Amino acid sequence: MAPTTNNKRRKTNQEEKKWIKWIKSEAKKTILQDFEDRILSPTTPVEVAWKVYKERPEFKDVPYSQFKPRYKDHCKAFQRKQERNVIEEMLYQHDRDLHPCNDPRDSLGRLIFHRHAAKDLLRQDIKDELYPLLTPSELWQFRSEYQCFELEVFTQRIYQEIRRNKYINWRELKRAEKEAEREERRNNRDYTFS
Repeated sequence: MAPTTNNKRRKTNQEEKKWIKWIKSEAKKTILQDFEDRILSPTTPVEVAWKVYKERPEFKDVPYSQFKPRYKDHCKAFQRKQERNVIEEMLYQHDRDLHPCNDPRDSLGRLIFHRHAAKDLLRQDIKDELYPLLTPSELWQFRSEYQCFELEVFTQRIYQEIRRNKYINWRELKRAEKEAEREERRNNRDYTFS
């Protein structure tokens, strides 16, 4: 029985010598990208994935003996990531239910701007482009809700809202670019796992 074990060990060592460096390989990047793009599911059997991937140029030097364990590892990691996301969302909702943010005043009794009706009014006024037409002090006098806050605090909220709008526009632009890249990658894929 000992010679058989040695032969298996010798065979495994010979196979492992043919393995590529997986950590920075294009094969690994392709699998992970396919998971992210929802082209590949973690429930896809390894044999089905191998039939598709072995024809790809990124996998030409990857032996099946290396592909199988790496693929299974990536499937498990992706499933854990999805489960963790669900759990984190549930925990976040639980915390929000335990500690709702309804009180418009802080512990010192001062009004909190983002919990006050003035926040929504200011957003609408900036959206309607009242701010460039009116100075901060004129805009402060424009509504009685704004006058609940000091002029200096209100002015800072105007600038904060402008920065927020710029950031949201930038994020939407980046999201659209990323989605266009993802769609292009999906369209350029000449393989499916169905």
